[in-house]
Amino acid sequence: MNQFVAESYTERIDKLAVGFEPLDPLLGGRLTRAVRMEVEGNPPRAAIDRHHSCLHVLLYQPSLKDSVVVRVWEASRWYVPRRMRIPLLTAAEAELRQVTQKTVAHRVRRPVLFPGAAYDANGSSTGLRGRVVRGDGSPVRWARIEARLPVGNVLVGRAHGDDRGEFFLLLAAPPPPATDLTDPLNVRVTAFGRLVPPVPVPPDLPGEDPWWDLPEEQLAAPGDPDPAAAGEVMPAGWASTAASTRIIPFRLGRVLSGVDDFKLV
Repeated sequence: MNQFVAESYTERIDKLAVGFEPLDPLLGGRLTRAVRMEVEGNPPRAAIDRHHSCLHVLLYQPSLKDSVVVRVWEASRWYVPRRMRIPLLTAAEAELRQVTQKTVAHRVRRPVLFPGAAYDANGSSTGLRGRVVRGDGSPVRWARIEARLPVGNVLVGRAHGDDRGEFFLLLAAPPPPATDLTDPLNVRVTAFGRLVPPVPVPPDLPGEDPWWDLPEEQLAAPGDPDPAAAGEVMPAGWASTAASTRIIPFRLGRVLSGVDDFKLV
């Protein structure tokens, strides 16, 4: 039975399952560069439709279950890729919420994509380009970085590492009082990662999928606050070691590079 037109017409209704608005933490808003979003499954990675506004749309279809695993990436290393498991409402549940709550917030996800090695920050940014390695010098893939002030343990920055162990950490302005700021500003930087790297199965998996071990992050239920989407939740099993924590003297308004590698041993 048609819902909107006479039975003499063929009617097709596409309903939004989830819309994606990836965010840039430095810009504080929507990405200005195109990224690719894919649903993992069968076929292995099916592209999610992208609009010219940099919004991505996944429509309800028979193959959708109660959640989807989505990978977001781009080839230039401007952003670090992410993999997220996203809970979904059924089409009936989504329609009911829209009628009763008069909002579509439960159908929108705003994952934050963190700067990659190729990210070009503005000239006034305070940051650090670095790398996380193991004892044998091999990269710690998909590391996470936290920057905190030694006094008060105040968080002033987060970063995600890539498959080569490289990260680009940008500091937010520390909280008042501004009179406490010094140049250089000492910040405690800690790298987190898998203490034991996973083993690919089958062994040739990295050749087929270079991001085979990208961690799967569990996002919140539709409509709930979502710190995982914001990149504020460590993946399960990520840890730090004594050698992966250092005090770094940041120069305000400058991006540091060439510092010794952080070691997860």
